[in-house]
Amino acid sequence: FQTAPLARNLPALMGLIGWWHRVICKYPARAVIPYDQRLSRLPAYLQQLDMESNGKSVTLDGGAVTTPTGPLVWGEPGTNGQHAFFQLLH
Repeated sequence: FQTAPLARNLPALMGLIGWWHRVICKYPARAVIPYDQRLSRLPAYLQQLDMESNGKSVTLDGGAVTTPTGPLVWGEPGTNGQHAFFQLLH
């Protein structure tokens, strides 16, 4: 990915889509719903990665941020979530 052109650079595209959803579309949350139980810890991993890294409310010099920061990340494997929150999402 380090040498891939932007149109084929998956990490860059995912970052841009995440920014678009949060800042432009103003989506406050992202559901992560793994398709297999073996990925059951993926939502928790992404919560730590995204919310702690990007969920800041101040700039590097101590001022308040002026745009939305990281989204609320939540989820469960689809096998668990289908009875817990899928009805609400639909």
